[in-house]
Amino acid sequence: MLSSSIPHPNLTYHNIGLSERSDRLFFSEHDDNMIEMMTLKEILTRFGDLDKEITYLKVDIKGHEIPALLDWMEMKKSVLKNVQQFQLEMHLFNVFSFNEKNWKNTYLRLIHAMQKMYSDLGLKLVWHSSNGCTERDMDVDQKYNSLFDLIFVKE
Repeated sequence: MLSSSIPHPNLTYHNIGLSERSDRLFFSEHDDNMIEMMTLKEILTRFGDLDKEITYLKVDIKGHEIPALLDWMEMKKSVLKNVQQFQLEMHLFNVFSFNEKNWKNTYLRLIHAMQKMYSDLGLKLVWHSSNGCTERDMDVDQKYNSLFDLIFVKE
């Protein structure tokens, strides 16, 4: 669970999981505690930040990035509209388990969402890096990393 031993006046911590849908899930397979899962829009609304400027938003939702990003971009008024800088940790291990047709479709949807981030919101991809802490063992040929960090900045 998320916690902080060092308080800071500009940071708050909440035991809420970010997902593409609302739910209650176990935090891990070794933990019998349930954690509340909420969409980004629900979290921003709950804390009164939906219409506020957000200087930096970092998202790490462990394999739910593509459905969440697609959901955020399909909304008539994107929840990312007030975000100035956006860091997304991509976990693509779920993608590698799809068959070839779904794999390509998933990537095309991801690229489309990233294009919309730029054309609709002005969020431009300025940095990317594969996470070297993981093995290249998610695809059949063991050629590709499955974890990436992406940073977008509003122009």
